[in-house]
Amino acid sequence: MVQRHAVRVDLTAEEVVIELQHAAEARDAGAALLAQTKVALLRCLASAGALALHAAAFEVGEDGWLCAGASNSGKSTLATLAIRQGGRIVSDDSLLVWRQAETIQVAPLRRDVHLRSATAIILPPEHRRCSAETSPGARATLTRADMPTVFTPRLIPQKLLLCRIDRRRGRTRVRRISQGEALGGLILATSAAYLARQFPALHRATWAVLEQLVRTVESFHVDLGREVMEDPDGAWASLRKCIGN
Repeated sequence: MVQRHAVRVDLTAEEVVIELQHAAEARDAGAALLAQTKVALLRCLASAGALALHAAAFEVGEDGWLCAGASNSGKSTLATLAIRQGGRIVSDDSLLVWRQAETIQVAPLRRDVHLRSATAIILPPEHRRCSAETSPGARATLTRADMPTVFTPRLIPQKLLLCRIDRRRGRTRVRRISQGEALGGLILATSAAYLARQFPALHRATWAVLEQLVRTVESFHVDLGREVMEDPDGAWASLRKCIGN
């Protein structure tokens, strides 16, 4: 457990704890103090050998998958496909990533999953009934409290997917990528503060985690085509065939 300034981070609990000790004061103090709290959080995570990553993670069978990409690149879509196949999700958007012995562990930074209506259509009917949707344009929400079997608190990733959606393409295309290309994609999914030279502790912790991550996973680039929405089960089968079991 690491505590610094107004932040406490505990990576040893079954569910990772990240706690702002003075959240109410931070809210009252305004944007400047919130920005300072964010930097304090990043430094505290770095002290614990961890970092925040804009990515999704899920497991299907014994495989742990990590999917990184920009907003609207298909991370939630892939996570929803995994749920459709009976998999369990860590998060569809925000992850805590850290080294533990010789492995990389990931846990959620956001407890629930918020899906766009178009993506929620992929869910199995029983999960669509459980998700809350207040209007046609609203996001469907999957909560850990209501659907505990859909979630897992952490996992060790074996496969890394750098994904994007290409709506001009009918079929999904997959290609294996080098560790260098995988590292470049992960850098784009981290906070710029992690790589800033004026924060050397953040910089060292980030490189240590990302370099170990790309050494311990198989890495692929995935262009998601229209088939993901038109034939989700077929798209998943094609993806598994290209990547391997």
